[in-house]
Formats: sequence, structure tokens, C-alpha cells
Amino acid sequence: MLDADEVMAKFCDAGAQSVRRYFDVSGIGPEIMPEYFMPAFILDRLGDKISAMLETNFRTLVEWNAGVRARRGLAPQSHDERLARLLNESRVDMALFEAEYEGKPKEQQDFFALVEFRRGYIDASRIRSRISDRDRLLMLLAHIDTCPWGVTCGWTNKDHTEWQKDSIKGTNDRWYEKRFELPDTFGLPLFFCARLFARSSDDGRLAELIRSLPS
Repeated sequence: MLDADEVMAKFCDAGAQSVRRYFDVSGIGPEIMPEYFMPAFILDRLGDKISAMLETNFRTLVEWNAGVRARRGLAPQSHDERLARLLNESRVDMALFEAEYEGKPKEQQDFFALVEFRRGYIDASRIRSRISDRDRLLMLLAHIDTCPWGVTCGWTNKDHTEWQKDSIKGTNDRWYEKRFELPDTFGLPLFFCARLFARSSDDGRLAELIRSLPS
């Protein structure tokens, strides 16, 4: 089993490197950096230590999860049809797997985390009227029940970082960050941040989201 704190420290370090690298090769600030550059760069940096996939759709994740359940001798999983309809066309930016199974088919690998990226902020609100990235990952993890973790991440400025660190209070989420600077920010710090949460760590929010779905 991978150590979550160790993986996320390396993950955030690679995320900070991705923003610096994009600036170095483009001369353009991270405000208009394509979000897909971050997971692609992180995959390159961590790929020799942890298995990963990018842009994976819900149905493929369900198939891989079924393979893990079968390998563990678990019965086929039942799904909430309302959630399944909502998530049917969903994709996750990145799926991380346990490193010791590197090179094997994904249905023979254990999930580590499902990850969503944002540029300039972390999308982890728990507002009644909208579904955030964190909410969507909670719903996905209800189906991908062999995956222990969800991650919302991205680069942010200091104010948003502090706001997120305050908003995490009252949840069981874990917080990780890597500070860095770019030449055109005049010494103002930027951060690559991640919120890690366990699959069943916010069942109250998940139940609220399910109640709001049409029957």
C-alpha cells in the first residue's frame, strides 16, 4: 500500500514544477496555461514510481473496478442508477494506481486515487446549489468502491490557498501544498495545492447530492 502523505508530497512538488516549466518554455503566465499540461507533466515525473492514466471515462473506471472486485473475490457491485446516469459521460483528469502492479492491465491493478485539476483555484466547495469537482469525485468513488482516495488540486495564489486551508476545517480532508515563485510575479508566492479525501469521508454530503438528483 502506498503511503498517501509521501505520494502527495511528490505529487505537489511535480505540480509546482509543471507550472514553472510551462512558464519557462512559453513565457506565458499560468493564468492561461491549459489545465491538461499539469497532469501530463506530473505523469511524466511520477510515472516510474506510480502507475497512472489520464482522461479516463466513467464506464472504463467501472470496468476496472469490477476487475479488482473479482480478483478480491467480491460479489458484483450494484449501482445507484441516478448517479450512474449523471456520471455516464464523466471523465477524470487522472487515475492513480498502486505502483507494485506497474505494467499489468489496469483491471489487475489496485486504484490509489481519482484526481481533478483546476487552474488558479481548487474546486472543492460544498454549496447546495452546485456540484464541485470534490462532489463529483465523491459520487464517482461511490461506484469505484475499491479506490480509497479522491484528490482536487491545482495551482493557486496565497489568498486562495489560505481560504482553502480555512474551508477544510470541519472536514476530514488532508491538505498538501508546494510553494514556488515565477519571475513575473515580483516575488509573490504561488502554490500547487491538493485536497485528499477518503472515499467514505463525507457521506453526509454524498447523501445530500443524491437526494437532489431527479428520480
